[in-house]
Amino acid sequence: MARKSGLKHNAHHSETARACLARLRSVAPALHPAEKRVADYLLQNASAIVGLSITELADQCAVSEATIVRLCQGLGYRGYQELRLILSNDSGVAASDIHEEVVPEDTTTELVRKVFNSSGQALQDTLAVLDYDEFDRAVEAVARASSVYFYGVGGSGAIAFDAAHKFLKIGMLAVAHNDPHLQAMSASVMKRGSVAVGISHTGTTVDTIHALTQARESGATTICITSYSRSPITQVADIKLVTASRASSLRGEAILARLVELALLDALYVAVSLRRYDKTLESIRRTSQAVAGKRL
Repeated sequence: MARKSGLKHNAHHSETARACLARLRSVAPALHPAEKRVADYLLQNASAIVGLSITELADQCAVSEATIVRLCQGLGYRGYQELRLILSNDSGVAASDIHEEVVPEDTTTELVRKVFNSSGQALQDTLAVLDYDEFDRAVEAVARASSVYFYGVGGSGAIAFDAAHKFLKIGMLAVAHNDPHLQAMSASVMKRGSVAVGISHTGTTVDTIHALTQARESGATTICITSYSRSPITQVADIKLVTASRASSLRGEAILARLVELALLDALYVAVSLRRYDKTLESIRRTSQAVAGKRL
């Protein structure tokens, strides 16, 4: 039986090569060594796959054909032929990487264009890997929550505070913590009906994982936001929201991750606001009025 990738995906031939590769990047770090060799080869040689049989690909990666089949099925495809067909849909686009590296010789116009293009592609890649059933579950859980706690450290901590600000604005009891002690303490006294959202790009941040574990043991619903669908944080999350980003030599992978996490939380905020439409409008009116006197 094929292992589950953590992505509920019904593969179909209309999917783009970029979507396929985004899914592959999200599981690659957690793959077994043989499968990871295949994944790395696919990511680096997407356009060449169209002309390779499964036997030839197995030879290139020094793995068995069964390993390739397991990887494909773990991604949600029926087998190698389906994956190869999807990569052939727009292999030319996949081969010409939109994530162009910024170089010292770039003009200001070229630099800005490259940065904006890579940011836009990170958002598109996230749309490709996002599980909309899980997103709906997250909306339902947050909309019904008595309180929502957002946890993150480092760059993810800034995202947590931004999210709490949004949800407080619409009248929800929303709190953010980036201090590991406060995370653990608040999670330990949560009640059933509360929601804890852990934000970790790599999904390996010990403090955030610990907080979600504590919250779950306290009876709260736990949600994780991560770029890696098989990362440790997914093991302690009731609801898993997977984003997509890729590394850049100057911006790094985590910077693009912050962008897509903000967008995903914006989408969650809007969806929850619509569920509580009348309360949302009244709360926005009151919170906006409360800070009106703070502006010149």
